[in-house]
Amino acid sequence: MRHKLRGPAVLPYPGYACTPALAERPPHLHHQLLRAGLPAAFRHCTFETLAPHHSPTAYQICRAYARTGQHQGKPGLLLIGPPGTGKTSLAAAILHQVVERSGGAAGVRFWHVPGGLAALGTPPTGPRRRVLDLLDYPLVVLDEVGQQPRTGWETVQFYTLINELWNKDRQLILT
Repeated sequence: MRHKLRGPAVLPYPGYACTPALAERPPHLHHQLLRAGLPAAFRHCTFETLAPHHSPTAYQICRAYARTGQHQGKPGLLLIGPPGTGKTSLAAAILHQVVERSGGAAGVRFWHVPGGLAALGTPPTGPRRRVLDLLDYPLVVLDEVGQQPRTGWETVQFYTLINELWNKDRQLILT
């Protein structure tokens, strides 16, 4: 089931603005988030620093997903909404909670789809291995899935990746 984030089309993170963390995170947690590829702008997004009033349903679903790794018995979560409604902030908060719960040992990966696909180059270059490496992580966030048009080859790589992650029962969050 898809849950749509609701909000005006032009709104700079009204309900999901992250405030700086109230307490310093232990260095190993910060290091794990850095290794996971989480952009600096989202490294301080936690459920404690998010304001849930913009879409409390999406907030609660994401919080529950972070605890259980599932939504309605499935390992995937699709966050849909216009730009600026907090999809990436919610995904970052999920990553934070998973990493904190594991003491920094969780295998998580944040992948910016347009940049990742552009880095692949054209077939059949070596960077394909980087996409396959995503299969090693129990939790993968694919961010900005629909941001820009892709070449035919990039589209095939993208859907192959989603299919392989899904077939391996990986937790998968799409924004």
